[in-house]
Amino acid sequence: DLAGTNITSDGVGTLKACPSLEVLLLDGTRVDDSCLNALQKIGSLRRVSLFDTGVSVDAVDEFRQLRPLVRVDVGGVSTERKPWGQETLGSDRD
Repeated sequence: DLAGTNITSDGVGTLKACPSLEVLLLDGTRVDDSCLNALQKIGSLRRVSLFDTGVSVDAVDEFRQLRPLVRVDVGGVSTERKPWGQETLGSDRD
Protein backbone atom coordinates (compact mmCIF):
# COMPACT_ATOMS: atom_id res chain seq x y z
CA ASP A 1 0.00 0.00 0.00
CA LEU A 2 1.69 3.16 -1.23
CA ALA A 3 -1.39 5.39 -1.00
CA GLY A 4 -0.64 8.85 0.27
CA THR A 5 3.12 8.45 -0.02
CA ASN A 6 5.58 10.55 -2.01
CA ILE A 7 6.12 7.85 -4.65
CA THR A 8 6.47 9.13 -8.20
CA SER A 9 6.09 7.43 -11.54
CA ASP A 10 9.85 6.81 -11.58
CA GLY A 11 9.55 5.05 -8.23
CA VAL A 12 6.79 2.82 -9.57
CA GLY A 13 9.33 1.52 -12.10
CA THR A 14 11.33 -0.07 -9.29
CA LEU A 15 8.34 -2.25 -8.35
CA LYS A 16 9.00 -4.60 -11.28
CA ALA A 17 11.53 -6.17 -8.88
CA CYS A 18 8.53 -7.45 -6.86
CA PRO A 19 7.49 -10.52 -8.88
CA SER A 20 4.58 -11.45 -6.62
CA LEU A 21 2.95 -7.99 -6.45
CA GLU A 22 -0.77 -8.43 -7.12
CA VAL A 23 -2.45 -5.35 -5.61
CA LEU A 24 -1.04 -1.83 -5.71
CA LEU A 25 -2.72 1.16 -4.08
CA LEU A 26 -1.40 4.46 -5.41
CA ASP A 27 -4.26 6.71 -4.28
CA GLY A 28 -3.30 10.30 -3.51
CA THR A 29 0.22 10.00 -4.92
CA ARG A 30 2.12 12.07 -7.50
CA VAL A 31 2.11 9.39 -10.20
CA ASP A 32 1.15 10.28 -13.74
CA ASP A 33 0.52 8.51 -17.05
CA SER A 34 4.09 7.26 -17.28
CA CYS A 35 3.60 5.01 -14.23
CA LEU A 36 1.30 2.79 -16.31
CA ASN A 37 4.20 1.91 -18.60
CA ALA A 38 6.03 0.52 -15.59
CA LEU A 39 2.94 -1.28 -14.33
CA GLN A 40 2.59 -3.10 -17.65
CA LYS A 41 5.84 -4.90 -16.84
CA ILE A 42 4.53 -6.39 -13.58
CA GLY A 43 3.07 -9.66 -14.80
CA SER A 44 1.59 -10.65 -11.44
CA LEU A 45 -0.42 -7.41 -11.07
CA ARG A 46 -4.18 -8.00 -10.76
CA ARG A 47 -5.45 -4.69 -9.32
CA VAL A 48 -4.24 -1.10 -9.16
CA SER A 49 -6.00 1.82 -7.49
CA LEU A 50 -5.34 5.31 -8.86
CA PHE A 51 -7.79 7.59 -7.04
CA ASP A 52 -6.70 11.24 -6.89
CA THR A 53 -3.57 10.91 -9.04
CA GLY A 54 -2.24 12.60 -12.17
CA VAL A 55 -3.13 9.63 -14.38
CA SER A 56 -5.41 10.56 -17.28
CA VAL A 57 -8.49 8.74 -18.51
CA ASP A 58 -6.81 8.17 -21.88
CA ALA A 59 -3.84 6.47 -20.22
CA VAL A 60 -6.16 4.25 -18.17
CA ASP A 61 -8.04 3.31 -21.34
CA GLU A 62 -4.79 2.36 -23.07
CA PHE A 63 -3.56 0.38 -20.07
CA ARG A 64 -6.85 -1.49 -19.92
CA GLN A 65 -6.49 -2.45 -23.59
CA LEU A 66 -2.99 -3.81 -22.96
CA ARG A 67 -3.74 -5.50 -19.62
CA PRO A 68 -7.48 -6.38 -19.68
CA LEU A 69 -7.25 -8.76 -16.70
CA VAL A 70 -5.96 -6.04 -14.37
CA ARG A 71 -8.69 -4.25 -12.43
CA VAL A 72 -8.08 -0.49 -12.43
CA ASP A 73 -9.91 1.61 -9.84
CA VAL A 74 -9.93 5.30 -10.71
CA GLY A 75 -11.47 8.54 -9.53
CA GLY A 76 -10.35 12.13 -9.56
CA VAL A 77 -7.98 11.44 -12.44
CA SER A 78 -6.88 14.28 -14.69
CA THR A 79 -8.85 14.50 -17.90
CA GLU A 80 -10.38 16.88 -20.37
CA ARG A 81 -13.17 14.41 -20.93
CA LYS A 82 -15.99 13.61 -18.51
CA PRO A 83 -14.43 12.63 -15.13
CA TRP A 84 -14.56 9.00 -14.05
CA GLY A 85 -16.07 9.74 -10.67
CA GLN A 86 -15.91 6.51 -8.69
CA GLU A 87 -15.98 4.03 -11.58
CA THR A 88 -14.11 0.75 -11.71
CA LEU A 89 -12.55 -0.61 -14.87
CA GLY A 90 -11.57 -4.15 -15.62
CA SER A 91 -12.95 -7.56 -16.34
CA ASP A 92 -13.71 -8.40 -12.71
CA ARG A 93 -16.01 -5.54 -11.83
CA ASP A 94 -17.72 -5.49 -8.45
